[in-house]
Amino acid sequence: MRGESRRPREKDGERVAPPRKMDSDKQGGFMLNCTWVEKKGQVQMSKKLFSRGQMEDLRSNPNVQSVTQRVLTFTPAFKQKAYDTLYQGKPITQIFEEAGFDVEMLGKKRLENFRARLEKEAEREEGFADLRTNNSRKESRSSEAMQKVRIKQLEHRIAYLEQENDFLKKIQEAAKAEAKKCRRK
Repeated sequence: MRGESRRPREKDGERVAPPRKMDSDKQGGFMLNCTWVEKKGQVQMSKKLFSRGQMEDLRSNPNVQSVTQRVLTFTPAFKQKAYDTLYQGKPITQIFEEAGFDVEMLGKKRLENFRARLEKEAEREEGFADLRTNNSRKESRSSEAMQKVRIKQLEHRIAYLEQENDFLKKIQEAAKAEAKKCRRK
């Protein structure tokens, strides 16, 4: 990295910024810094990932519901409080700093997206509640519910097999009738 300038360089007709020096965190992991690529007038940024140490710090904050390397989910109470405070005219960075977050670690884009999501969620009937828990693809079912589903599947299979047996009987009867006709001749 030494001696490399911070100016963008050309690569295959694209302007590419050189990667920045990697910062190590407390746990010995690395925080990925963003590099940008300019294509046809558009700037595309790579996703900013959280390191293990950063995720642990975020999990310790009472305003965080869950955190992964890419996704940070805030509690509905924090979202409501942040929305009310934004409505009063306080800047989003100040709201996060007062809530105990490192604004630079979160990044400007994440804060902008949070603000936009807050406005959308405020308009919803459900408000700031996390709807993913209610609409989970992997629905957790009780054993009784699973038994009901299994019974329904088996009833369907029985009905199908009964129809198949009736059809085969009709074919067999038709074959016997045809064989009788051939014997008579």
